[in-house]
Amino acid sequence: MYDMEKVVTRIQEAIANGEKILVYGDYDADGITSTTVMKEAIELIGGEVDYFLPNRFIQGLSFGDLAGVGVAFKVAVALLGELPVEFLDLVAIGTIADLVSLTDENRVLVKMGLEMIQTAELKKESVSEENIAFTIGPRLNALGRLGDASPGVELMTTFDEEEAERIANYINTQNDERKEIVATITKEAFDLIKASDPIHIIAKQGWHEGVLGIVAGRIMQDTGKPTIVLTIDENNEFAKGSGRSVSALNLFEALSEIREDFTHFGGHHMAAGMTLPVENIEKIKVHLVDYLEKNQIDLSQGQELQLDESLSVSEVTLPFIQQLKILAPFGTDNPVPNFLFEDVTIEQCRQIGADKSHLKFQLAQSGAILDAIAFQMGNQADEMGQGTTSVCGQLSINEWNGNKKPQLMVNDFSVEGVQLFDLRGKNARQKEIPTSNTLYIYFHPDSLKLIEDQRDNKLLFKDVNETVSMIEAANVQQVVFVDCPEDVDVLREITQKGKIERIFMMVISQDEAYLNGAGTREQFAQLYKFVRQQEQVDVRYKLNIVAQHLKIQEKLLIFMIQVIPDYPEKGIVFRDISPLMANGDAYREATKQIVDYAKEKRIDMVVGPEARGFIVGCPVAYELGVGFAPVRKKGKLPRETIEVTYDLEYGTDTLTLHKDAIQPGQRVLICDDLLATGGTIKATIELIESLGGIVVGCAFLIELMDLHGRDKIKGYEIVTLMEY
Repeated sequence: MYDMEKVVTRIQEAIANGEKILVYGDYDADGITSTTVMKEAIELIGGEVDYFLPNRFIQGLSFGDLAGVGVAFKVAVALLGELPVEFLDLVAIGTIADLVSLTDENRVLVKMGLEMIQTAELKKESVSEENIAFTIGPRLNALGRLGDASPGVELMTTFDEEEAERIANYINTQNDERKEIVATITKEAFDLIKASDPIHIIAKQGWHEGVLGIVAGRIMQDTGKPTIVLTIDENNEFAKGSGRSVSALNLFEALSEIREDFTHFGGHHMAAGMTLPVENIEKIKVHLVDYLEKNQIDLSQGQELQLDESLSVSEVTLPFIQQLKILAPFGTDNPVPNFLFEDVTIEQCRQIGADKSHLKFQLAQSGAILDAIAFQMGNQADEMGQGTTSVCGQLSINEWNGNKKPQLMVNDFSVEGVQLFDLRGKNARQKEIPTSNTLYIYFHPDSLKLIEDQRDNKLLFKDVNETVSMIEAANVQQVVFVDCPEDVDVLREITQKGKIERIFMMVISQDEAYLNGAGTREQFAQLYKFVRQQEQVDVRYKLNIVAQHLKIQEKLLIFMIQVIPDYPEKGIVFRDISPLMANGDAYREATKQIVDYAKEKRIDMVVGPEARGFIVGCPVAYELGVGFAPVRKKGKLPRETIEVTYDLEYGTDTLTLHKDAIQPGQRVLICDDLLATGGTIKATIELIESLGGIVVGCAFLIELMDLHGRDKIKGYEIVTLMEY
């Protein structure tokens, strides 16, 4: 390297003269590892050496983009006159964590370093560049983000196992604290975002400046818009923080045009760090918006994703994934290959994680299945499986209890055709609606109050042509129908004429009958007492009088009259489906809707719990051309059975299923008339899965929303025709 001889000569002179040597490092993972390499190399040739790592909040940045550990290693080689292989593990950690290019010499150094780490004979899986990038690197970086990074060097240089464990535990604690700080600031920052802004610039007092780059990155990934996050000092004079951009906007180039407005500024295409007077924040925002318009930069397409190859699900095997490792180590300028899977069916989609922020599902295609996991996509669960789906991501091997299976780490997905989201009911309305290119359409003036907080376009419907014109002019991609039109054909015309990708159906009734609830025990007692006291009441003509007398709203009173009380046990409310079955057209249509849902699920068997599940399940099985298996109470099935005891609305019960009813691997659809508390269906699922069956869906005529039955069967696909 250039001037290496001068460096070596000066260090050797210092050692010969007994001079003390100070290694000035950096506060990130690369700085920690490079400091360690330099310190140990000098000590090996007899030097007296100490080190100093700058504090992010006091000294600020020390060096530029060059991986310091690589430079330190070169110096060590020159000092020692040989290749110090014992430093290669540190070189690998620092180079990967610093996100420098993993090509040419860096690629060789990292590859050799990873091989050196394997000699430690760790008990768990072998350490890869992925482990370092997502586990080791962030922990070392957490030290410098929160304060003093020196414990990182102490960990890397100690030979005392107890001390190493103590320091490692401390670093883990710091990393946990860092994650909590990031989560808190991210939530606060999202609350300050204006959905209509093309670029997000968010500032607040009291935010920890060491994590703002992470926060900006998360907001940018979630919104698809360049984001700058700033913390304001206690004197309200200066703001300091970081920005993250999308590939369409060179953030460094854009901000360099107004460099004079910053106290400190630096960065590159996708990121920037800055300090500026508080009064300049708005000026920067205006400049960036103008820059987008002047340069005609389109941010609507989101992040660009490079795809390396298109595969079918059947082509993904363990040997194929093993072969991909020949291309490793992966990182900057040598990314993990991204594969595209087109025209796949999404199955077994469910939210996972403590906050349900991730998705786990399967890709099915021509009989082949591939497990998939999508991090930070939990809020998109409803989009999965609607229409023809294409999914892209990176292939990995998932090992559990010694079993290895291929797995796709999902980066993105697309769904062809129009997507429909049912937001009827109070709980459903809390689901996130996209905040860009969205139009809220309402048909009654009073409904405006329901969407006053929305920043997107709102339109009081007058006629179809005006609505379609606005959709086209505003480049609307999502439409939310807030309430109900007088004529349902209006919805059909709008959705057919306007080129819409997503339709969200809030369709709130002007009566809002659902807000009245199901009626309290006291209200029912009041109604029964009244009925017993009256020989005859013609509710067709005197409903309003009865409602006023009982002080019960008319809509609720109608509902209460239709409910059969205390059946099958005292205190139980039973919904009667016999009127639906008595109407041939209605019964046929209900069956057809479930059959249409099930056709794409490749069902092998339909299962129905006793006894109304038979009424729903048998015609569905007949139409699908598959078998039907009854789940019955104990003692009612003739052959050998398995059983499960469960809690229900009025005590406990035991359900049984023939031992030979389900074969391992069979895909099962559960049908029943009603989803109430979910206990019966949960027990049915347990019976099926104990025989090796795969429950791919649960279909019901009615769901009683207030009983939250679906909470007991989370992770399973649920379809209901009516909700109460």
